[in-house]
Amino acid sequence: MRFVRASLALLLILSALKMFLAFPSVEVGYVTIIYVKGGGITEVRALPIRCGSVTVPVSGEEDSIFLTLDSLYPYSPRALYAPNGTDILKSEACIATPRYVCLIVKRLKAGGMYRLVLGKDKALPPVGILMIGKDLEERNIVLPPLSSKEVKVKGGEDVYAFLVTLDTISTSRPRLSIGAPLYVVRVDKVNRVNLTSGVKLLERHIELTIFSESFRLVNRGSNTLNVFIRIREVNLKPLTLTEDGALIVKGGAMTEGSYLFINLPNYVELKGVKASWNLDPLTGLKVPVRPLFMKLSKEGEVRLKMKYKAIKVKIAGEVNDSTKVYVKFNVKRGDERLIYVPLNNFRELPPPQSISFPLKVIVNGSVPSEYEVTGSGLKGEVEIPLVIYTLTVNLRTLNLKSLEDDKLEVKIYSHESNRYVVQTRGYHSELVCRLLPGNYTLIADYEGVRVASRYFSLRGNMHLELRCNLTKARLVVKPSSGGEVEGLKVLLIGGGLSREGVVNSEGRVELGLLPLGSYCLRIEGGGGLIVYEGNLNIGVDESIVPVKTCSLMVSVKSIVGYPLSGVEVTLIKGGRKVRALTDDYGSAVFKLLPPGKYLLRASVNGIELASRYVLLGEGSDLLELKTNVLTFVGGRPLSSIHAILCLIAFISLIAIMIKLRAQSKNMEVIR
Repeated sequence: MRFVRASLALLLILSALKMFLAFPSVEVGYVTIIYVKGGGITEVRALPIRCGSVTVPVSGEEDSIFLTLDSLYPYSPRALYAPNGTDILKSEACIATPRYVCLIVKRLKAGGMYRLVLGKDKALPPVGILMIGKDLEERNIVLPPLSSKEVKVKGGEDVYAFLVTLDTISTSRPRLSIGAPLYVVRVDKVNRVNLTSGVKLLERHIELTIFSESFRLVNRGSNTLNVFIRIREVNLKPLTLTEDGALIVKGGAMTEGSYLFINLPNYVELKGVKASWNLDPLTGLKVPVRPLFMKLSKEGEVRLKMKYKAIKVKIAGEVNDSTKVYVKFNVKRGDERLIYVPLNNFRELPPPQSISFPLKVIVNGSVPSEYEVTGSGLKGEVEIPLVIYTLTVNLRTLNLKSLEDDKLEVKIYSHESNRYVVQTRGYHSELVCRLLPGNYTLIADYEGVRVASRYFSLRGNMHLELRCNLTKARLVVKPSSGGEVEGLKVLLIGGGLSREGVVNSEGRVELGLLPLGSYCLRIEGGGGLIVYEGNLNIGVDESIVPVKTCSLMVSVKSIVGYPLSGVEVTLIKGGRKVRALTDDYGSAVFKLLPPGKYLLRASVNGIELASRYVLLGEGSDLLELKTNVLTFVGGRPLSSIHAILCLIAFISLIAIMIKLRAQSKNMEVIR
């Protein structure tokens, strides 16, 4: 039992994986838009059906617009949203069948872009006979006031619709509503044909076309209604081709209400059709487009033959000019060829071999995307929307912080085209790009260093959350015993990257984004003296670095104890020098020094006044440095020796002058 369960689970996983890896087969069909004004056709457009919806442009100047499904699509109209978001299929502004929609523009009141939403239905044959049968069933239903009842109808496999006639008997005018997914109230005038899920019907005789197997009758009045119902089924039987591609419709197989139903794409020509009618027997409306139905006579036979014409294919998509697109197409049975198709331009291909055919699109050597072509636009032109998916990338740091940096480079490598298809310098909040289906590798580099990479297969719109090997490097510099750290210069080097920062008043320094790893850390104090040097492992959390610093205040005084200002004080250690000038009080301050032995020297204009070795420990020190200087004369120091020599010279000068004066007096006496 366990083995069976495991096998089933494995099969489910493999099937899910296969669905995920395989490209979806996309159908290509068209909605033909006919714009009518003043009773004539002003414009005809063909828009491809994409993702079950079509955008319909309406200028507001038209009288009416017809939308015809031009494909074998198993679709029918489900909603038509106006520019303001209102579903106007629920109003009385349009009519619809599984083949077309008619918009009465005068009731739309506003132009703009309308969105037609299509729902899945049973596929329609390319050519068939639409036969309206005799009365299938008659029923009589009594509806009390404010009540409802569901009416179920069921036919065979070929049933296309039901023609329903309602006759009500009531003492007053009935207030009856119909509820069904898709139905048509058939009357004489086009602008009175309604499609809605709750239209109020006030007539005693009502004719409906129901396209579902059930509908609901709702009595909204205060009187009891007696409803007599007659139901006829409408069959749609497909016609088969003979060996030479001909269709033969014999009169013996027809009834009085038989019509030829044609649902061929524009690259198929049906020879033998001479009528140019467009009458829909289910609504009684004429559609201004190529024939959809043709009334068949009961006698004789109709011979028709299909001929395939060359088609034009265009691959449409917003991609760069270097994108190369090829299609694989069956030119003949068993002969599949690779044909180059210029992007956003039509390329004529040989006639197809069937009404619906596969077309494989290969972009830049990617895995083929298969399209099932079941219809075409005008003149046999098939426009295939290139499958392009949206990729959204969010990059975060290892601690899940958002990334924003101009130095971050994001690249996406395509394994099909063997090249980078996306290269962006600078990342801010989010990266959004449009890519073709395929296999890719997302790469994130930071200053030339690989910080993230991921392989992924793009099979639909995708969102990637990628954590990069990056973190915001934060250091906390702590003094070991009361020293100062504010102003220390931090230098971090490693892996080809370098960061610099200055410690703030809180002892912290921000070094920006860095990959995790080991770095060489150097912290410099005053004069570039190294306070700390070693290896540091950068992680997600902030790193704490203990340092030892000291400060020194030097007081320079004369020989007699007076402070000397303007003296240059130099601390020398390991070939590095730190200089400071004394202030008016004769003090020079040195901060952010590493503890150790220094040579202290005081000088003025290159003349050394005093020097000594000092040993500095952690914390603050105060040192008094006495010199043999008395004062400064002309910016030059006057020492005690100089003063004594000057005094001796002065005394000697005075003695000489006295002696010379005495000699002069003796000479006068002798005279």
